[in-house]
Amino acid sequence: KLRTQAQNLKTEVRVLREQVQKLEFQLQMISPRIIENTTPWNVVAEYFRLFRFVLTASACVYETRMHRDFLRNTMAPGVIIDDDQGVKTMLERWSARVDFAAEL
Repeated sequence: KLRTQAQNLKTEVRVLREQVQKLEFQLQMISPRIIENTTPWNVVAEYFRLFRFVLTASACVYETRMHRDFLRNTMAPGVIIDDDQGVKTMLERWSARVDFAAEL
């Protein structure tokens, strides 16, 4: 009985490790792709890949860590947005614009 249980646990551990590998690969595929020698064109392409559904998505899209990290890595910390500044402000303003567009 113990051998069977031990074998089952080994099988479960193997399956879990495979799942972790798959999830890590998926994370690499969807996370921001900032290349070491980043060019403005690379940043623009990545921006549009991440934010291509800006007016059709729900406001919560802009609260994901992936989007926030991309903006923090590519924008100046003091980026000016209307009468305020910063990535957080940018996300809040975009969220408000998405809500406004959804009402149209």
